[in-house]
Amino acid sequence: TQTPINQFHVFLSPPCEHNSAPERIREIFGLKYARQSEINATATYHLVKRVQHNIGDNDSVEVQIAKWSYVIRNLSRHCRDNPADKTSIRAVQIYIGKRRRALMFLRKVNFEKYCWLLHEVGIRPVAIHVAQGHLTMKETEERKKNFLHRKAIIKERRGKKLRMHLLRQQQTVQKRQRMQQLAKDTSAET
Repeated sequence: TQTPINQFHVFLSPPCEHNSAPERIREIFGLKYARQSEINATATYHLVKRVQHNIGDNDSVEVQIAKWSYVIRNLSRHCRDNPADKTSIRAVQIYIGKRRRALMFLRKVNFEKYCWLLHEVGIRPVAIHVAQGHLTMKETEERKKNFLHRKAIIKERRGKKLRMHLLRQQQTVQKRQRMQQLAKDTSAET
């Protein structure tokens, strides 16, 4: 069966080509009578166009996440209709895992771009799971700030320890040199 076009309204913008053609011609050559593969290709093209950095960008994390999100939506719909199709269910799980790992990477690298991509693609933000339970996004951000603050303090302490160690080492070397100098001076006097 053919999927109605209104299910892809998140990804498709209204067609701007062929505005001068009669409505019946636009309808025939539009996506209403298109095959599913054509609908998928068009939807993917528009989605990638919205998130890519430049025209040739097909490999960035944002583009991959957007493509995987579209595949996940299609496969999820298929899995709801065909619950006995275990291969597709496994494929959805694989794509969800890939997308989750890519989102966590993007979240670590550029949090603003992560938030923008969630909004642009239509993914719900998921809080990081902690042993006590799930956290809200605000709590997650507070913990992230605290973690980064603690990390900076530890780095500073390590720097102090290293400086103290180097200072002690330098003092030991100076002490040895003084002892050697003193030993030379004493042997020269005798």
